[in-house]
Amino acid sequence: MAQARYDDVADWYDAEFATSELGASARAIVLRLLGGGPGRVLDVGCGGGAHAAELAEHGWSVTGVDVSAAQLELARARGIDVVEADAAELPFEEASFDAAVSM
Repeated sequence: MAQARYDDVADWYDAEFATSELGASARAIVLRLLGGGPGRVLDVGCGGGAHAAELAEHGWSVTGVDVSAAQLELARARGIDVVEADAAELPFEEASFDAAVSM
């Protein structure tokens, strides 16, 4: 896969958005709508996995998907199961997940 747009700014993006107050607010809203697990959730455009990690803390089995290899490295470091793929062509069977999120 070609270099993705966020590969060169993965650490900066993670610090400025995903793990900032803004990111925490987004996670709180999604968790309010989604509720606690158990279940399988797909995090589309998971980036560095900050959102996915919190979903996992609330009982979800999370799989993250993103086109950025550098972002996925951060997600793997957070213990998230990830797949490098384009959201327009997800490599999963239909009905593989109980829910899907994209933040």
